[in-house]
Amino acid sequence: MRTIIIYEFLIKITDHQAKMDTEKLSTLSTKLSANNSTTAHISVLIMGTLQSALLACLPLLIAKTPMTASLWSWLIGGGLLGFVFFGPIWGKLTDRYTPVRTLAWTFAGLSTAHLLLLATLSTAIFQPTEFWLILGGLVLSRLVYAVFASGVFSAAQASVITPLSSNTRSHLARLNAANQAGRILGPLLVAACAWYNALLSLYLLGIICLLMSWSLFFRSKRLPCATSVKPSPREPTDNQQINWNDVLPELSMAFCLTFFLGAIQFSLGPYLQHQYGLSPEEATHQLSGMLAISAFTMVITALVLIPWLQNRTRSYLTVMLATISVGSLMLGSSQSIITLTGGLILACMGVTLSTPYYGQQLRDRWPERQGLIGGILTSAHTIGYGVGTLAGGLLFQYLPDQALSSSLLLGPIFVVLTLWQCSKNSISPLPEEP
Repeated sequence: MRTIIIYEFLIKITDHQAKMDTEKLSTLSTKLSANNSTTAHISVLIMGTLQSALLACLPLLIAKTPMTASLWSWLIGGGLLGFVFFGPIWGKLTDRYTPVRTLAWTFAGLSTAHLLLLATLSTAIFQPTEFWLILGGLVLSRLVYAVFASGVFSAAQASVITPLSSNTRSHLARLNAANQAGRILGPLLVAACAWYNALLSLYLLGIICLLMSWSLFFRSKRLPCATSVKPSPREPTDNQQINWNDVLPELSMAFCLTFFLGAIQFSLGPYLQHQYGLSPEEATHQLSGMLAISAFTMVITALVLIPWLQNRTRSYLTVMLATISVGSLMLGSSQSIITLTGGLILACMGVTLSTPYYGQQLRDRWPERQGLIGGILTSAHTIGYGVGTLAGGLLFQYLPDQALSSSLLLGPIFVVLTLWQCSKNSISPLPEEP
C-alpha cells in the first residue's frame, strides 16, 4: 500500500514538472516569436524607407549626376529584375534555415548595396570623374541590391507567419503596413534634410543600415534555432508541390499592380517638374509630400480598414476594386496636382487591400511553403515594379505630356484579373458574409 502511494506521489511530481517545463517552453517560444516579429517589421520598415527616399531624391539625382531620367529608370528598374532569379532561391533557403539567419544575410547585402550607391554618388557629385566609372559603380550597387534585397521580405514573412499562425491576412497587413510606414519616413526624412541637402537623408540611412545589420547578426548568433514550424508528418508531400498554373491568376494580379505602381512612382517626379514648371528642389519637395501622404493612407488602410472589412467578403472586394479603378482614372486624366494626389491616394489604398488578398490565397493552399510563396510573390512584385519603372522612364522620355496616361488601364485590367482569380479558385481568404 505504501509503495502504491509513493508511486502515485512520484507520478504527480513528474506530471507537475512536465507541465512546468511545457509552460516555460511555450513562454520562451512566444517571446522568441515576438522578438523575431519585431525584428522583421523593423527590417521591412528600413527597406521601405530606403526605396522611398531614393525615389524622392530622384529629381536631384537626375540634376546632379550625368545620368538621364531614362538611365535612372534602367538602373532602378533593371536592378529589380534580378529579384526574379534570387527571390525564390532565398525563399527556399528561408524554408531550409532559420528566418533570423536568412534575414541577417539578406539585410547585410542590402546595406552593402546602399553603401556602394553612396560611394558612387559621392564620387559623381563631389569629384566628377569618367561617366563609365560612375555608371559601373551604380550598376554594381544595383546588382548587389538585386541579389540580397530580394530575400528580405520573404525572410520577414517567414518570421511572422508559420503554418500554425491564425489570421494570416492580419499578419501580412501589419508587415505591409511596416513597409508603407517606411515609405512615409523616406520622403519625410528627405524633406527634413532639405534645409541643408536632401541627399543627406541617404547617408543617414546608410548609418542606420549598418547598425541594423550588426543587430541582426548578433541576434542570429544568439538564436541558433529556427522558430519556424517544420512541416507536419501528417501532411502529404504532394499537397505541398506548387503547380504554376494554379498560381497564375494571383501572380498576374501581383504583376499588374506593381507594373503600374512602378511606372507611376518613377515618372511622377519628372512629370511634376515638366508639367508644372517646378525646379528639381521644388519637385523633390512636392513628390516627398505626395508619397508621404499616400504611404500614410496605406498604413491606415492596412491597420484599420482591412480589419474592419475582414468579415465582409463582398464589401472587401467592392472597396478594393472601386479604389483601384477610381484612383487610376483620376491619375490618368488629372489636370491639377490636387487631382493627381487624390488619384494616387485611392490607387495606393486599392494596392494595400489587394496585396493581402491574393497573398493569403496562395498561403492557404500551401501552408508549409511560406518561404517559397514569399519568394515567388517577391519575384512577381519585383518583375512588375522593375518593368513598370522601365516603361515609366521610356514613356516620360518620348511622351512627357502623357507620362501618366497609361494608368487609365490599371482599373479595367485589374477587375478582369480579379474575376479570373475568383472563377478559377474556390478557396476564399475572407470569411463568408454572416
